[in-house]
Amino acid sequence: YNGSIMALRRCQGFTRYALSLQYHGQYHLGVSYQGLQKENCIITSNSKNETDLRGLQSIEGRLIEAFHNLAGPENVENVKISSRTDRGVHALRNTCHVDVRKRNLSDSIEGGSQCWDPIRIIHGLNYHLCRQSLFFPLHYQSRQKIPPKRYDLRIISAAKAPPFMENKFYHLSPSEQQQVLQHQQEQPRHIDWNARFSATKRTYVYRMIHLPVATEEYNIPFEHDRAWILDRKSTGGGQMNIKAMQEAASYMVGNGIDYSSFRGKSCQRSSPVVNVLSADVSCTPYYGNYTDFAAANMMTMINDDFSQHNKKITSSENESSSVTTGTQPIPASLITFTISGDSFVYRQVRNMVGCLVEIGKGKLQPTHVKDLLEKRQRKLAPAMAPAHGLFLVDVEHGDFSF
Repeated sequence: YNGSIMALRRCQGFTRYALSLQYHGQYHLGVSYQGLQKENCIITSNSKNETDLRGLQSIEGRLIEAFHNLAGPENVENVKISSRTDRGVHALRNTCHVDVRKRNLSDSIEGGSQCWDPIRIIHGLNYHLCRQSLFFPLHYQSRQKIPPKRYDLRIISAAKAPPFMENKFYHLSPSEQQQVLQHQQEQPRHIDWNARFSATKRTYVYRMIHLPVATEEYNIPFEHDRAWILDRKSTGGGQMNIKAMQEAASYMVGNGIDYSSFRGKSCQRSSPVVNVLSADVSCTPYYGNYTDFAAANMMTMINDDFSQHNKKITSSENESSSVTTGTQPIPASLITFTISGDSFVYRQVRNMVGCLVEIGKGKLQPTHVKDLLEKRQRKLAPAMAPAHGLFLVDVEHGDFSF
């Protein structure tokens, strides 16, 4: 495969790498790089309104900065992340690609290697990502709002990317190209490997905690930025109907469905038609001292009182987030929405969760999802769920794993 832009870059010493990363979304401006005028600065819209973004950067912006420190600005191109999550959304595993070459190309050619060792990329990037927290002017630090950059973004793995991938638009007819791509153009059989377009499956998890009392009486301090917390006031004093949400979620699954009703207004995707592979809703007791991510190891430490109370929660009671009263510590309910697909339109998962929650409250019927999909109007759908409860759990790239 020699007719691509990447083939030219290989002649210039560049090698494309695939990386996986994880991050805490609260202190980032989303994934997409906004430019120097919209990150880590004060944005003034007029003489009265200012937006203070000092200390805040996008995920791509931080990666670009770290790569520049590692290899030099002239030796880094095309830092592209596969899944562009919003501000506040977390990722346990996102992926990206980048083109990198060594600082001194002539020396690397003489030494017989033009490529970076993937292990050095991992260690080098994590080193520079940690050091980004050290370079704030003192008057920034005095604001006491500087995010913990040392801990909230890291590289998990790295590998050389495949040289090319199959072009999924190659077999489209001219009319199909016009519908999907908004233009007609001869498509090559293969294209450069791309982290975004080679992704075959993306899995999201949304965490919601339903409290048995008002938040003033029973708060969970370490979950405020990792889960959507609803108390009995916000649900009208009632219980969340898990069965109704599960039924509604089943209507959201399908191939080639138009998801305009769950599509964000600023979506730049040419078509609202995507494939949702699965959508599941589950409910388990939540104990305020333990997180569900560590439940497998931590639940053995729960005392006898908690264990006895857990036995009282039968399968029928677990269909709703009901809570009994008494002198024992009473758990809240952790409601988990797991949604996977090959791709999603802008803010689709959060819009789907927002709709499912309204159904769980009893304000809408499960069949309302069918009506929304048929009418294809975003204004008819419920409000979107907040960003901080959403986690991108994994991005898969077919047979290529790294």
